Amino acid sequence: MKKTGTSFIAGLLDQHPDIALANPRITNYWITDQLDGSYNRFFPHLNPGQKTLEWGEYTNHPIALEHFSRLGQQATYLLSYRSPKSILFSWYNYTRMLATPSERKITFEQSFNKDRDAYLELVNLDIMLQRFREACPTARIIVIDYEYLAHDSSGLTAELYTALGVRHHSADLTNIWTNQSLVPKSMLLDRAWRKALKTMYPGKIFRKNNDPQMPLLFRFIQRLNSEKFYIDENMNQYIDENFSKNHTAFLDACESDPNIIHLRKNDDHRFNSE
Repeated sequence: MKKTGTSFIAGLLDQHPDIALANPRITNYWITDQLDGSYNRFFPHLNPGQKTLEWGEYTNHPIALEHFSRLGQQATYLLSYRSPKSILFSWYNYTRMLATPSERKITFEQSFNKDRDAYLELVNLDIMLQRFREACPTARIIVIDYEYLAHDSSGLTAELYTALGVRHHSADLTNIWTNQSLVPKSMLLDRAWRKALKTMYPGKIFRKNNDPQMPLLFRFIQRLNSEKFYIDENMNQYIDENFSKNHTAFLDACESDPNIIHLRKNDDHRFNSE
């Protein structure tokens, strides 16, 4: 799923000598009605014994699901996820990273409404997993928690190699976070300030707000800050009410499915508003 560490995971696995990453990474091979049997053309340097890996948004595509249903347990599927609040922030920030200077002024609400359908696909993971299981009831799935990936990349890497059945490999994790290179200099302070706010007010939503009751410290930082976030309890409550049940249902499905390997932090970080 987008904004859940997919670029990092692909870059990580591409370094492993027993894994061959498709070129291009997203082949769209599985969304054609009739497969022509030329899948290996996407792996020009494939060596004997290597596992093939590609990335794609196939979970909501009916043609791809039909093809996957015939593969049975020949394939292993990787699915990464993130909490609804966290993914909304990442989505908003990423669109601003790629925007022109004038487009970076888009508000939190404008971004959410503009990409609403895409966002709903990202957070309604329980519906997506149910649809996938209807097509592939016994397929093997490795589910990756973004928070585990972000906080303990080395630990996640070791568990992922074990789950994939490949030998452990010393990977270079320093240059894989590709999207961070897209951040313009004017947003570096935004990142630091947002991190501080999230630490001070965990689970809250920050955005522009002209509330006269805004703390003086916030007002001072906003003079130096191009993103201008403030705590928005209404948006925080909206996400809680609309998406927390979906996220919890998804986690429950992962825990109860015998064919899912769930790579997550040891502590239980189910979605909550605390």
